[in-house]
Amino acid sequence: MKKTLYFLLAFVATPAISQDSLVYFSDLTYSSDFEASVFEAYFRHNEHNYLALFLAADPEMEKGTFQQYEAAFKSKINSIDIAKLNRKKTDKKVKTLYEDVHDQFLTKYEIQNDFSSIFSKGHYNCVSASALYGIIFSKLDIPYIIKEKPTHVYLVAYPGSEKILVESTDPNGGFITSSDKYKQAFVEQMTNAKLISAEEAKTKSVPQLFDEYYFGDPDITLKELVGIQYTNHALYSLEKEDYKKAYTLLEKAFFFYPADRVITLLIAVNIDIIQKSDYSSSEDILHLAKLSRFTDYGISHDMIIGEFSRINNIHLINKGDAETYEKYYKQLVSLLHNEDLKHSISYLYYYERGRVLYNQGKYNEALPFFSQAYELKSENLEINNAIVSAIAQSLRFESNNTLIIERLESYGKKYPQLMNNNVFKSMLVNSYLIQCGQSYDLRNINEATKYKALFEKNYTQELNVDASNIGRVYSLAAIYYFRKGYTSKAVNIIAKGLEYAPGNYELLMRQKMIR
Repeated sequence: MKKTLYFLLAFVATPAISQDSLVYFSDLTYSSDFEASVFEAYFRHNEHNYLALFLAADPEMEKGTFQQYEAAFKSKINSIDIAKLNRKKTDKKVKTLYEDVHDQFLTKYEIQNDFSSIFSKGHYNCVSASALYGIIFSKLDIPYIIKEKPTHVYLVAYPGSEKILVESTDPNGGFITSSDKYKQAFVEQMTNAKLISAEEAKTKSVPQLFDEYYFGDPDITLKELVGIQYTNHALYSLEKEDYKKAYTLLEKAFFFYPADRVITLLIAVNIDIIQKSDYSSSEDILHLAKLSRFTDYGISHDMIIGEFSRINNIHLINKGDAETYEKYYKQLVSLLHNEDLKHSISYLYYYERGRVLYNQGKYNEALPFFSQAYELKSENLEINNAIVSAIAQSLRFESNNTLIIERLESYGKKYPQLMNNNVFKSMLVNSYLIQCGQSYDLRNINEATKYKALFEKNYTQELNVDASNIGRVYSLAAIYYFRKGYTSKAVNIIAKGLEYAPGNYELLMRQKMIR
């Protein structure tokens, strides 16, 4: 599956199904009780406390610590002279607020950072600082949008008018207003570089072009920024090769921001986890079930079936541990949502269980598993051959021919397509012939007549029937009727027998004697 991994890292397919089916709320695992309670409040009760959400990513966060940080946050916000701030012009207002927040909260930039570090140490990065400014702007009713670059985020205050860029990671030049002269120079530079077409330059104004190209990065919300923070934490875990922790963080990231790159990472990380798995725990099965949801992103049913084959080899073939194999099979199919995939996994499970028992000579124990597999794929030649062979072997040493007939007829009624299998039908027709002969031996003529009729009704030339037994049985029948004085009937019986067994010595001799 490694080739698939590299393919997926380079390409993300367009989703064709609803994204919420890729990760379920019940999948999420939490690093603390605080995080669990915050998620519950946000997703179940629509309580949007973004300060709590950003702090919840810290695995050591507790309710008491949060309350301490929240009190400090509110105290600093309350210390801002809002009335004085609102008397300033928009650009001055944003600049003053930007500087006050930076001075009060932010002391040192670091690339790998947690939002809680702002409160514990004053350390920040573009995500945590942008989150801080976004929360504060929301509290103070300052309109803003968050812009996302491939490896960076920043804010734009008053996006509908002044469009003031707030670059949280630059304490000296992080507040940028754009003069008309700057806008003109920017547009001219982009036009000269042919990044703005001549047609656009003619039909759109300088402010329009500036807004489109200078602020062209996609907009995101605070909710999506929470997702970016979880994605960053997942990347930190990947650097430490803690893939399972990274995956749980990506699942949480997906709930806030189901971006293509998060989906790609979910697939890539899960493939890595599965490749390294020896399927020794239920958690490994859960990861396989989760991977099966991404069929619209390059994960095929054959890949999942291939992994189940590996589970089969590990537990059933190499360890002979049918109990664990059954346990993991039941867990997996209970977690799968695609019926076709369930069907294929179930067929493989039942066929392999039956095959192992068959190879151990446990034919009667193998039959229920082969029967289940046959019900799933009755057209499959492999299972047709397997079930017929198991039936034959299970009856091989049965001395009661009536019981053999009952079992064969039972299988024929339950699985009518078996009657198209020449091996199975040959067994049934031979058993009718044997029972006919035994009935003549025991002078049970009604039963003999019944089974002779069943033999003749079901016989076809392509069946493998013992010709010597045909000779014996039809000779018995002819002799019986000859002795009863029904010479003509005896002659016809011999003639009929020779149709089934041409040139049979015993029948030819009886024919000669009767004449």
